[in-house]
Amino acid sequence: MKIFRGLDFQIKNPCVMALGTFDGIHLAHQKLLRFARRLARSRGLKFAVFSFQNLPRNLFVAKPLQLIMTVSEKEECFRRLKVDYLIHLEFTRDFSRLTAREFVEFLHERCRINYLCAGFNFKFGHLNRGDVAFLSRACELLGIETRVIPPVERNGEIVSSSLIRDKIAEGKIEEAVCFLNHPLLISGRVICGRGAGRTFGFPTANLIPEEEIVPKYGVYFCYAILPGKMILPGVINIGLVPSFFTGGLPRFELHILDFNGNLYRKKITVALLHYRRPESKLTQAELKKCIALDIKAARSYFATRGKDDKILHSVSGP
Repeated sequence: MKIFRGLDFQIKNPCVMALGTFDGIHLAHQKLLRFARRLARSRGLKFAVFSFQNLPRNLFVAKPLQLIMTVSEKEECFRRLKVDYLIHLEFTRDFSRLTAREFVEFLHERCRINYLCAGFNFKFGHLNRGDVAFLSRACELLGIETRVIPPVERNGEIVSSSLIRDKIAEGKIEEAVCFLNHPLLISGRVICGRGAGRTFGFPTANLIPEEEIVPKYGVYFCYAILPGKMILPGVINIGLVPSFFTGGLPRFELHILDFNGNLYRKKITVALLHYRRPESKLTQAELKKCIALDIKAARSYFATRGKDDKILHSVSGP
């Protein structure tokens, strides 16, 4: 897969291009991307994707949304989907000033596009004035065919990145994963912590996460993907740790069941599986008892859960 991250890109081979921000690459995104890939292969064309690394709306709001996955995770998903060309730009204020027509002409000038594929609710151009109806009309004048993918529903809800964000914020991880069709991942590097978990008999790896969405604060059951793609069950606390701190940034403290290795400075990926409970301010005695109950519950949870190959398939490994 060839990746273009600047405006000087050019695709000389005839292609099918999928358009979208693709935050999270959820079920609806996957349907669009697989349709575009099948169309490209059936016509003997290259498969291209145009996307943004950041969320365009974040340039214009006081409270920006967090990404569901990192840029590197997203690009790895595109690799697994066998994209030939990925145009992965940073959305800027200058780019936002392109009109809808100028955006289509911008792509046409740089790429030999035979087909453009987009979701039913795709918006583009200055002030989002372009929609799929305009896209079809503009492309027809340029000799480009368009394909529009209808909404995807699951459990009576239309799959979207905003819906998935809401589920994550509510701690409804199983529902979020159902809409994503792949694990919700948090990647980070292990740093030195305060060592409190070890004094309780439950050592933790303290992660500094990359730029990903922060879920509802609390305790989760998870898989930890270690260097070498070793997958081990664990429990992670995400939040402000009020038993020890007042305020500050959220902390990610991971306990891996039956693991005593040294992970300092190693990169770890955590796949969230189940929201166990909210965090609360406890005495040390109460906290030790609570952690023991969490780990006991985690062992029961994992005893009834088969080995999940989708977890391993969804990460490129540290």
